[in-house]
Amino acid sequence: MFYLGTNKISTVLQDTSPTGPPHILTRWYHDAGGNWVSNTGIEGASAAGQISNEHYDTLTGLADIAGPRYGVFWIFIHFDSDLHVVYGTGSYKLAEAENATVPPLPEAVSEFSALAAKIIVGSADPNFT
Repeated sequence: MFYLGTNKISTVLQDTSPTGPPHILTRWYHDAGGNWVSNTGIEGASAAGQISNEHYDTLTGLADIAGPRYGVFWIFIHFDSDLHVVYGTGSYKLAEAENATVPPLPEAVSEFSALAAKIIVGSADPNFT
């Protein structure tokens, strides 16, 4: 639930399990030209609701998270209940990942969403930290 001024906006529960519906997450990262790309497909994950442990955003495209390192992913809830994942901008040691701050955001996320979670996942670990 969100409040926009005095207006109450209710959101709905989303099933992000591996057996959940396809295209549950909209992923955001930059292409080689520095433009935002939104992707609802499965990038480096075995199911639509999973977070990739393979890439981070360099602001000019995706790069591999070098092992043993960690990626940071930012989950936002859009006011229409959609979930958006913004890729972090580094391949971090764990302490660096824990201290990472929200990266630049696409307008569709910054203007119409609220931060819900920060996810840290290791390059060789399919489980969240």
